[in-house]
Amino acid sequence: MYQPEDFGGFWHPKYLTLVLFSIAGMCSAIYMITALTVIGHCYYEPCYEGGGIIYVWKVNASISWPAIMFGLALLFTSAWGWYQIAKKNVTEDIAGIMTGCSVWGLVCAFCNCCTWGTENIIMQELIKDHPTQEESHRSMKVNQSLQSPFVGLTVYSSFIFICYAVICFQLLFKRKQLLGSPGASAGAAYGS
Repeated sequence: MYQPEDFGGFWHPKYLTLVLFSIAGMCSAIYMITALTVIGHCYYEPCYEGGGIIYVWKVNASISWPAIMFGLALLFTSAWGWYQIAKKNVTEDIAGIMTGCSVWGLVCAFCNCCTWGTENIIMQELIKDHPTQEESHRSMKVNQSLQSPFVGLTVYSSFIFICYAVICFQLLFKRKQLLGSPGASAGAAYGS
């Protein structure tokens, strides 16, 4: 198994980036699984009936499927970045691609954090101010079980955002150490 010494020590940018890609990948997988659990759930139980109104009061595919796709893409990006660092052959080209992918991951994580944070705020307001609704002579209660997945999705995307923010910092400002070989001079590249 990989040891910190293999990458220049625990606080070396290579090892920190490797660990951060691991954490981002784990959070991305959990994020994707959590997003799968909320597809099609209604904010009120029983669900609203009728035409377009049902899409307003439901976690529909326009929110949940992009979240699953972003989770899958972030998982792939994290795994690819981890592999590139772990194989100890980071070239300038790979570092550039990794930087672009990491900036993309940072933006996606921020967007998902905002989306699910907003969903969480909406759910809190429904629980606090509108716990019941009447529709078609039916009494509907707010589906409080959705709040914990919304909080989870917000937290996971926040962790992914933090990981990618530090990864981007490492890739932009510690590039020489990422390209350098452990114990070698600052500019040496792996495999050269």
